[in-house]
Amino acid sequence: MYNLYMDSGTSNTRAYLLKDFALVDTEAVKVGTKDSAISGGNDVLLSGMKSCCDKLLARNGLEMSAVAEIWASGMVTNTFGIVEVAHVSTPVTAQKLLDTVYRHQEERYFHREINLIRGAKTARPGQEVSLENISLMNNVRGEEIEAVGLVACNILPGIWTAY
Repeated sequence: MYNLYMDSGTSNTRAYLLKDFALVDTEAVKVGTKDSAISGGNDVLLSGMKSCCDKLLARNGLEMSAVAEIWASGMVTNTFGIVEVAHVSTPVTAQKLLDTVYRHQEERYFHREINLIRGAKTARPGQEVSLENISLMNNVRGEEIEAVGLVACNILPGIWTAY
């Protein structure tokens, strides 16, 4: 079985086809949450993501039924993404991200579950953002969250401990 992973940002979405944790192929489309914000809804984002995945699968002679799971991270978990999902608080480990994956049943385009990897924030649970503590807050998602995978694969050992 295969897995699909999508990284969707403000203006671009990249899809990765994986088999046994090895990269098979990639595809990209110029659509992101900026397009959702402009259009007033996330249909443009979801249809672009689906089109990107369909091209990737077709090029590899596959149907969506060959995909065991779909995973996504980046701006897909913000207000103009697939669905807004709360960040997890630091410290963050790969296991914590896995344990807090938001499973979203997407019925308009994919007609299946998409595993949304949450972003991370430096605020403690229950700590509200205010003008007094704004300098202590930081959010990460997308490329920063992908760094966890690089560390887990010993590609960037120890770099995540800086957070």
